[in-house]
Amino acid sequence: MTLSQPPGDRHIKAVRPFIVALLVASTTVALEVDPRRRWHDVALTGALVCFASILFVERRRPVIRLPAVIAVAVVLVGIGVSASPRESQDVWAYAMYGRIQVVHHANPYRMEPSRFPSDPYLRRVFPAWRHRPALYGPLFMGLAAFVVEMAGSSPTRVRLGFQLLAAFALLGCLALVAGRTNDARAVMFLAWNPLIVVDVVNGAHNDMLVGLSVLAALLLVERRRYVLAGLILAAAVAIKVPALLPAGALALWAWRHHEWRRGAVVGLTAAGAAMLGYLAAGTAALRSVYGAAKLVSPYSIWSLPRTLSVVSLGNPSQGLPAVDHLLLTVAMPCAVTLGVFLAVAQLRRPTPVLATGGAVVGYGLAATYVAPWYFAWALPALALEWRRPMAWVAEVAASILLITYLTTGSAFQPHGVISLGDREATVLFLGWQCLVILAVIVASARDLLQRPPGLGSLARTPSGSPPIELAAGSPVRPE
Repeated sequence: MTLSQPPGDRHIKAVRPFIVALLVASTTVALEVDPRRRWHDVALTGALVCFASILFVERRRPVIRLPAVIAVAVVLVGIGVSASPRESQDVWAYAMYGRIQVVHHANPYRMEPSRFPSDPYLRRVFPAWRHRPALYGPLFMGLAAFVVEMAGSSPTRVRLGFQLLAAFALLGCLALVAGRTNDARAVMFLAWNPLIVVDVVNGAHNDMLVGLSVLAALLLVERRRYVLAGLILAAAVAIKVPALLPAGALALWAWRHHEWRRGAVVGLTAAGAAMLGYLAAGTAALRSVYGAAKLVSPYSIWSLPRTLSVVSLGNPSQGLPAVDHLLLTVAMPCAVTLGVFLAVAQLRRPTPVLATGGAVVGYGLAATYVAPWYFAWALPALALEWRRPMAWVAEVAASILLITYLTTGSAFQPHGVISLGDREATVLFLGWQCLVILAVIVASARDLLQRPPGLGSLARTPSGSPPIELAAGSPVRPE
């Protein structure tokens, strides 16, 4: 005797192909339509809704298998690489920094792109970055020079080179997530994510390289490969300095769960190797990267007072005044403190996933300069725990930031002035972001106040395997 499937389950199963097809179609439209057209925003929003919907139905009753998830992921990544960048033009800044080294034989930390007015790539660089030296770490400057050297003078090959870097980093993340979880939904959380495909892969952002490094280091810490984990974290810091936060979270987790010496090895190796890289690049690299902390984006909570002043003045053409010195002084310490606080609140977990993700989420919410692709530092690691609220805080915050970025029309202008498109919408977004920060602080404080687990709540696992969290009262078989 066979039991018939409930009608509701049959309907949910039947709707999956429709949702997946709509997800692929919406993502394709978002990659092909000019971002200034309203249809682009509609398509991107539709893709995000389809992404959330398919994960919701798969969470209830998983049906889609891992090979199918990988196949759709390859299609989405291929579409992302085949199209020119839509959401951001950072790829041309990367290319210009590479050309400063390869073509002009100069130091991108000392020479701004505007110093080379005859370079054909200069007009492609977003105006705000033409007058600033490189803001990225020495490892990425080396990668930029390599891509430009290999691609030659063709802008298409240069663009594809940087997009392929992001695409291969994403595929590496998918391989690690699949190997660690064997869960199609965990891979889906990362691979089918329109934010990743449209904003990171198509935008050729180097943040995917940071995400891959953090994920690989996390898995190595779980397997007690501390020195190698520290070296990989140093590579992440040598791409973007804020990667020090997830590196510190991993070191703290290893300190607590393995031994203080192990945590010290991770932290000191990461910090020491990264510092050697920056020193090798020269003091100009340190000064240039430090200068990035003085940038304030229109979607940072630290721009809220200035935004409110512009709204109250009712003069959209005036722009925003310079950031108050005191505000800028406390902004970065506050962002780092929030990241550390969210990480510490998750240290009691048996895996370092949420501590690492919390460090990035805290910084991404409260930094002076915020962008949706910054959350790619944590999303690969959070895919390992994709059901957890922290993973969805990162996903929702990044998605709403992306939609706001596209729909309000706010943007950086030369000389540090920020123009506001839809001022009221920007204020609403900043208010929402403040509420999210307050909510995660309250939730994390509650986690900290809970009684820490006893020794019996962590099961000892064989070497090379991640620890297992046991339910209350679960027996632990002695080894």
